[in-house]
Amino acid sequence: MPGAALSDLSFVVTCMGRLAHLRETLPRLATFAPARIVVVDWTCPERAGDWVEATHPGCTVVRVRDRPRFNLAGARNAGAAAVATTWICFIDADVLAAPGLKDLLPVLADDAYYVAEPSTTSLRGTVLSPRAAFERTGGYDEVIAGWGSEDTDFYRRLELAGYVRRGFDAALLAALPHEDALRTRHYDEPDPVRSVRLNAYYMPAKLDLMKLTGGPLSLPARRALRARVEAQVQSAQAQGVGARLELPVGRQSFSEDWEIRASLRYELVPRGRGTS
Repeated sequence: MPGAALSDLSFVVTCMGRLAHLRETLPRLATFAPARIVVVDWTCPERAGDWVEATHPGCTVVRVRDRPRFNLAGARNAGAAAVATTWICFIDADVLAAPGLKDLLPVLADDAYYVAEPSTTSLRGTVLSPRAAFERTGGYDEVIAGWGSEDTDFYRRLELAGYVRRGFDAALLAALPHEDALRTRHYDEPDPVRSVRLNAYYMPAKLDLMKLTGGPLSLPARRALRARVEAQVQSAQAQGVGARLELPVGRQSFSEDWEIRASLRYELVPRGRGTS
């Protein structure tokens, strides 16, 4: 039967340098009185975990130490590891949740995940996911570094695993306004456009390989793929030209002299230019 109760729900919030936002949004989440609220302090320079423990002792603080660069995927995974409820709501520290969000619980279906629609940059990362779906897909891909795309990648893998995307009214969420520079302040890549470009190049290649092989790629394989993508994108950006990635996916012999070789090819091309 569809449906969930507050006792089935945990919130996971991550924080690195967003304490001012957390001061506004966490009290709102606390009024929901879910089974658990987990705040991940990812080496926060403002010691967000200390503030949470002092002001909201009912929340659980997960500290990830000695990580000077933020990894949102890793932070969300660390938070998810601390919950045991059947549903997880991943929500950013700068997103306010309206009380009406609780009204979604009775209609939640365990074969679906739920995101705000219409989608916006600020709200795209908020998702209600069955914990079983999170575990089945391996959670967020921590190889995705820099700002952007870790949420889209997670959603596509959920769909690849058979889960249905369903929307809820975006008016149930409100993003606190802030400058774009704050989004990338703790990443190696300060330009969000370049960061998304790299991640958007890596993501479809990985997903296509998963479809062809029928399963997830190992962590070493994902790291190697991303390293190739990053090297190509950086070179392309420096030279102002396109990049091409070719991935062999198999070969088959059909005679002593011939064989069939298959590969996937991806091109990153500046707009207005043809492929080479």
